[in-house]
Amino acid sequence: MVELSNRGMKEAKAFEIMEFVRKGKPASNPKKWTEYENEMKASKIPDWYIWSASQIKYMFPKAHAAAYVIMAMRIAWFKVYSPLLFYSSFFSKRAVQFEHDTMVAGTNAIRNRINALRKDNNLSNKDQDVIVTLLVALEMTKRGFKFLPVNIKKSQPVEFVMEKNGLRMPFVSIDGLGLQAAINVVENREEKPYNSKEDARVRGKLNKTVFERLDLSGAFDDLAEVSSELDHGLFAHKY
Repeated sequence: MVELSNRGMKEAKAFEIMEFVRKGKPASNPKKWTEYENEMKASKIPDWYIWSASQIKYMFPKAHAAAYVIMAMRIAWFKVYSPLLFYSSFFSKRAVQFEHDTMVAGTNAIRNRINALRKDNNLSNKDQDVIVTLLVALEMTKRGFKFLPVNIKKSQPVEFVMEKNGLRMPFVSIDGLGLQAAINVVENREEKPYNSKEDARVRGKLNKTVFERLDLSGAFDDLAEVSSELDHGLFAHKY
């Protein structure tokens, strides 16, 4: 638009041609493009410029491009000056696949897992998503931060909670524990704290496989196997 205007075309016509070109319409509407070609030739626009415009399939409007640059600068600022907040946002909002035990194990385990995945020439979409997650996880750990294991008292359903020098893994990072199940675990915890592993299994509605994975990861912290409190009857503990 600016180029055509500078070369003598009326601004309204320059804008009209710009919108036509940037949406890739010369190929889909050749009759209209011929009209624009004749108008540009009448304004002595070079043939090479007209031909180049006819090859364009799509272009960002200038304001759109500027907005992307500003967004990139904001992301870079947080990554440099508030890194833990950056990584928390990335893993909570953008990452779609996790490997809890690998991420908690630290830099070497993450690097080894990435290398192992890259040796496979037939990666599934899930594995490709895992690589994306682990590459950012590797970067984070190399900057001195760590991933803290899922904890029945501290973890959230999907949010990577910031703690001192690290991020607390969410419940959905446990393989087999879906979003709704993770939400149920937290909602029941907020309604009444879990007082034993058995209490968490029953009220959290955890199946045997997920329960065992949580147990192996140390998610139940210092909870006893079963509660010593009565949950019903005359001597039930009241919260």
